[in-house]
Amino acid sequence: MNFRWPIFAVVIALAPVSVRAEPAAPPAPAAGQGAPAATIDMPEQAGQFLGYCQLNFEICMNFIADVGQALAEDAAPPKKPEFCMPKGADASDAAERVLKWILLRPQTHRKPTNRTIADALIAIYPCKAARTPEKTEKKQK
Repeated sequence: MNFRWPIFAVVIALAPVSVRAEPAAPPAPAAGQGAPAATIDMPEQAGQFLGYCQLNFEICMNFIADVGQALAEDAAPPKKPEFCMPKGADASDAAERVLKWILLRPQTHRKPTNRTIADALIAIYPCKAARTPEKTEKKQK
């Protein structure tokens, strides 16, 4: 028999992933919250993260949300936010878009996972400049 494995499946199978369990299981997170950071070591490189997410999408979705939250907290006033999620944005959709962004940019695959996720969020969800009265007046002329 001649088996043909997709190259992507082989890459995923070869990607080293580090997951460790803590001695005592922490209480389950509430709905919509990520897994406790102390229980999982995420892959350090973005390419490995892609492979890990093929099997652990919900964990990755929560991790991406955590990176976005940290990025938002870092941009607390007086700093301007680096990315702006649209109202009613779905965490699952955002995670899929971030993973696709990383997948389509092989140059990011060896970069740190956290920084690559932050770069993806900034690129996918740019903040629109607020209209000032001066800009509005110029546009009307």
